[in-house]
Amino acid sequence: RVKTMEYVSKDLIAIPSSKWNDIYNAIIRLAQECMGWEGADSRNPTLAKIFLMLISEAMANINVDKKQTGIFTVYLEWALQRLAESKFDKLATECLLNTCYQFSPKVVFSQIEALLLPQEDANNHSFKRDNVWGPVIKF
Repeated sequence: RVKTMEYVSKDLIAIPSSKWNDIYNAIIRLAQECMGWEGADSRNPTLAKIFLMLISEAMANINVDKKQTGIFTVYLEWALQRLAESKFDKLATECLLNTCYQFSPKVVFSQIEALLLPQEDANNHSFKRDNVWGPVIKF
């Protein structure tokens, strides 16, 4: 699965920017199927690198209606969690900045704020540990 994604990602990156609107949703779905947004597979170094790069490239190249904010909320928490990992912090930052570029910082940061606020089930809250908050606040 990982080797296949390495091969496929090279082909996807080579697609002209005018075609990214057509494949963006497929990239998000592929990420969901290959690694998911939670669990051990979502932290796989190779898959995380591939999908941070692909999502970032898509955010830099697609043209979406600014009201389609549901598109980025799917991967937002996952990308924020990657900020805490030194090997991914630059890719995650680029991905998040490109998301801000596409949807406006105000919209993206309001979603980030909603993720950081205490949840009803505080034990399962992704950002309950202080070491995860720091990189997000730094971003």
